[in-house]
Amino acid sequence: MIRPRLNLGVIWQPSQGGPLGLDLVELTIATEAAVGLAIPDAVARELTTPRQVIDHLATRLPSVETVGCRTRRAFYRVQGAMARRFDRVPTTLTPDTPIAEVLPASARDSHWRQLGAELGADSWPRFRDATRVGRHFGWGLSMPDDVARYLALQPAAEVPPHAKRGSRK
Repeated sequence: MIRPRLNLGVIWQPSQGGPLGLDLVELTIATEAAVGLAIPDAVARELTTPRQVIDHLATRLPSVETVGCRTRRAFYRVQGAMARRFDRVPTTLTPDTPIAEVLPASARDSHWRQLGAELGADSWPRFRDATRVGRHFGWGLSMPDDVARYLALQPAAEVPPHAKRGSRK
């Protein structure tokens, strides 16, 4: 399927003060419905290019602070918590680092539960060193990436936007 490219500078109407054509009225109504704002007729007549419409809407819509991907923020929380708890350099803990290699073999279940508590998870699954097949079917959290996705999907486990990458002192 070939999509036509929209030239943001193309002029929609032949004259500045001319009446809006039916197509432009329909476009204005569709735009208003899509963004939830009313565009007065007098303003709509002045919006002669797609760029002007975008600029006008940008000034009227509330600003949204972009805080990044929820899963990425969760991964950096997991990475930092694992680095602190298990005395690791954060950059050595990648999304696909096997957690079984990081958790101390002695009292592994206890360390796993403490990690969940440090991450603020309301519910925390039992640790299972999942095989590749088990990972495919979602059996267990075997890598930091799995833990990050688990946390990002939990409604109560809010990932704060100010979460920073773990640092080693």
